[in-house]
Amino acid sequence: MKTIIIPTAALAVLTLGLAGCASSDADTTDGASAGASTSPSASHDEMEHSEATATEVDAPVSRLTVAHEGGVSVLELAGDTLEPVGEVAVDGHFRANAGADGRYVYLANSEAGTVQIVDAGAYAEPHGEHYHYYVTEPALLDDALTGANPVHVVGHAGQVAVFYDDSGAVDIIDEASVATGTMAVSQQSADFPHHGVAVPLEGGLVLTEAAEGESLPASVRQTDSAGESVALYEDICPGLHGETMVDEVVYFGCTTGVATVNTSDKSSGFITYPADAAEGRIGTFYGTEDVLAAPWDEDTIVLLDTAHESFTFVDVEGTIGTVARGAHDEVLVLTTDGMLAVLDESGEELAHISAIGEFELPEGHGGVRPAIAVLDETIVISDPNASTLELVDGDEWALLSTVGLDAAPTALVATGGSMEDAHAHEEEAVEEDHDHGEHAEDGDHDEDEAHDDAHDHDNEDHDDHDH
Repeated sequence: MKTIIIPTAALAVLTLGLAGCASSDADTTDGASAGASTSPSASHDEMEHSEATATEVDAPVSRLTVAHEGGVSVLELAGDTLEPVGEVAVDGHFRANAGADGRYVYLANSEAGTVQIVDAGAYAEPHGEHYHYYVTEPALLDDALTGANPVHVVGHAGQVAVFYDDSGAVDIIDEASVATGTMAVSQQSADFPHHGVAVPLEGGLVLTEAAEGESLPASVRQTDSAGESVALYEDICPGLHGETMVDEVVYFGCTTGVATVNTSDKSSGFITYPADAAEGRIGTFYGTEDVLAAPWDEDTIVLLDTAHESFTFVDVEGTIGTVARGAHDEVLVLTTDGMLAVLDESGEELAHISAIGEFELPEGHGGVRPAIAVLDETIVISDPNASTLELVDGDEWALLSTVGLDAAPTALVATGGSMEDAHAHEEEAVEEDHDHGEHAEDGDHDEDEAHDDAHDHDNEDHDDHDH
C-alpha cells in the first residue's frame, strides 16, 4: 500500500480571475415567488477566456473535491492514487453538494446565507451518440446565490434546486447556463418556511410543504416551470425527512413508512413499515435505482425494493457512521470502528475490511464525520482524525493507497468520469424496470411484508438526494 502526502502549499491557489471561474451576469426569472438573489458575476469576455483555456482529452477524467476549513482541494484520480490539481479558497463553514451534470460543486453556507459554486474542471460535452471530454483549472465562480438558510441542494434533470429553510424559497439553476457565463435562475416557493427540499424536474418541480409553524413537512406539491401548482399531495408523509428519485417517482421518508409521488401520472402512494420491525425510521435514502438503502437505527440498514415494495433489514454489527453506494450499486456502510461493510442489494455481505481508524459520531447537526466518494472503480474514504484519504479497490475490496492532507477533510464530492458509462447504466435500469413490470403482470415475484449527509444534515456531501 502506498502513502502519498499532499501539502497544501503544493496545490495551486486559484483566484476568481483564473480560467474556468469567469461568468457573466446571472439571468433570474420569477416562478411562484422570489426568495433569493445572485451576486454580480464576471464578464462575457472572461467567460470566453475560460472556454479557451479548456483542453480536450482522449479519455474521461475523474476528480475529487475535498472540502476542508478554508476552502476545497481538487484532486485527480491517477491510477491507484490521487494527484493535486488545485486549491480554491472559500470562507466560512459550508456543506459541499454535487450538481446535476458532474462538473460543478455547490457550497451551501447556512450561516452566511450563500451558495457558492466551484467548477471542478472535468466535464463532458455530447457529440452525437458519444461524448468529448475536457479539463480546465478548478475555480470558484463569481456567480453565487443568496437566501435565508440554504440547506438542501438537489441536482436532477440538468437543474439544481436550492431550498432555503428560513423562507421556504427555492432557487432553480439551469446548469447548462452556468457554463455559458449567463447563469439562469428561476424561483419558486413553499407556502411557509420549514426544513424542506425541492427536486427539479423537466418542466417543473417537486417541493415539500409544511403547516405554518411546523419544522418538518408532511405534504408535497408538484409545480410546472412557471411555479403554478399542478398537484398537491396533502399530509401524505408525517415527519417527512429524506428523499430520492427513481425514474419518475420520488420517494420520501416518513415516520410510519415511505411516501411515493409519481410525477408522470401525478399520483401518490404509501409503503408502510412492517408491523414487527424494530423501532426506527427512514430519514435518508442512498441510491437512485431499484433498491434503495437507508439507515434504520444505529446498527441496522434497511433495503427498500421499490419494484416489490418490500423491506429487508440488515444488522451491520457496528454503529453506522456513513453510508454510500458503490460503483456497481453495492451498499457501503462505514461503522465507527473503522470497518467498511459491503452489501449486495439482497443484503448479503460481499466484503468486510478495515478502512480507517475508529471515530466518534458528532453530536447534533453540522459535525464532521468520514465521507465516502466513488471515482470509477475506486472508493475513497476520508478520515478526518488522521487528515487522510483511503483508496479502496471497488472490485477486489482491498486497500490501494493512503493520501495525506494538510487539513482535515470535511466532505467529498466526485466529479467528471465517463458519461458513456452513466448513460449505459441508465439504459440498463430502464430495461430492468421493464422486466419488473412484466413480472408484476405475471404475478411471478414474491411479496415480502410491506413495509434521516441524506442521511442527516451531517452528511450533505453524498451524491444521493438526501433531505
